[in-house]
Amino acid sequence: MIKKIIIALLSTILFSFLMAYLNHVPMSEREPNVYYNPLWSTALLFAMYSLPVYLIGGILSSYLIDKLVGQKTFDSKWKRYLTKLVIYGVLGIVVAFIFLMILTIAESETYLIAGSLLNFMTLGLVASLIFYHVSLIFRKKRK
Repeated sequence: MIKKIIIALLSTILFSFLMAYLNHVPMSEREPNVYYNPLWSTALLFAMYSLPVYLIGGILSSYLIDKLVGQKTFDSKWKRYLTKLVIYGVLGIVVAFIFLMILTIAESETYLIAGSLLNFMTLGLVASLIFYHVSLIFRKKRK
């Protein structure tokens, strides 16, 4: 359990800084007399939203995947990797959809669904694959 929490925390940091970097406006493209948040501030904002999702959705999904895939035998490590990759990706999209529904209910705004669906699904996919690969790194370190 502690290992999965650490993986979720590290994944949150990686995901948050990746999203902050992708949303960062370079100095050459900035408008004069306009305030732009520093990279760390944007990353912190992403972390505030993604940490609960990683801690709840990520850890629960990871346990479910470990249970499902642990019951199967694979011919090679490559097949096991690809199977887990696909399942993590699908569950990441599902968790992102659930998170979007929670936000929509909390904000009482149905426009969130139509306007943000593809963006949230993509973010869920990326976030879940980061979680999976961080967990693979942890597995390698322990052996």
